Amino acid sequence: MRVEDEHNSRVYPKRGMQIIRGQGARLWDSDGREYVDMGASVGVMNVGHGNEYVTEAIRQQSERLMYVYSVFHNDQREQLLEKLAEITPDPLRRSFLCSSGTEAVEAAIKFARGHTNKKWIISAKRGFHGKTYASLSATWSRKYREPFEPLVPDFEHAVYGDIESLREHICEDVAAVLLEPIQGEAGVRLPPDGYFQQVREVCDENGS
Repeated sequence: MRVEDEHNSRVYPKRGMQIIRGQGARLWDSDGREYVDMGASVGVMNVGHGNEYVTEAIRQQSERLMYVYSVFHNDQREQLLEKLAEITPDPLRRSFLCSSGTEAVEAAIKFARGHTNKKWIISAKRGFHGKTYASLSATWSRKYREPFEPLVPDFEHAVYGDIESLREHICEDVAAVLLEPIQGEAGVRLPPDGYFQQVREVCDENGS
């Protein structure tokens, strides 16, 4: 722990434990103490640590091919894209594959502005979307935003779960409304029933 504290960026505060092993929903530290991973490692390990199907798939693929640049076609990427097209609703048929949540949000903002030729993005108060510049601009908390201002312009924040608040913010120059299905940073907050259907209707009314 001392070595890691000496050499890491100190972007994230550390707990006083060293996690060295996981199995299923359980974790163990360097002193042999056992924990339940209640947050699924921030949602990354929803299938559990050491999942035998995942580790076997990784082993097989790493022996065959570790990485291929996206300008080349690949059989495994082909299967993933086809599966995503099958399970997403019409008319969604294309996917942008990326490495992290904040990268996905950045891409979504670019796609929205590029496709609509509009500029405003509306997200929600108490929402969290990432720490790169556009996703940070969509994030509401001042503690994340203030050290890096000025951020990307033309972002506003409506009250989460309040359709009238969204109506007050939306206009014909809104490219996208960016919302979490369940707010996590704010303390696991669910929207009212029917909220996202109402959001879709408001967006359709304004061409967003």
